[in-house]
Amino acid sequence: IEPVAVDGAEYELQPGLAAVKPIAALAPGEERVLRVRARADEGGSHRFRVELQCPTLGTQLTHENTTFFYGDDMQSMAESE
Repeated sequence: IEPVAVDGAEYELQPGLAAVKPIAALAPGEERVLRVRARADEGGSHRFRVELQCPTLGTQLTHENTTFFYGDDMQSMAESE
């Protein structure tokens, strides 16, 4: 999958990567939701990985998951049923 945009923060796109620019600060209890929009070349299950780094706290979190994309071939199969 290829990221095409990020909602909720400034970002820079590189092949296979959406790099979010540093967020200056979050107050206690404050939440920031980021939504990454991506495009896949073909339908099916695709894996993605998210990394969060906070140098001030010396923290790095990583999460991997899968998502399902419906490709043109799957859309035409659904229409024929």
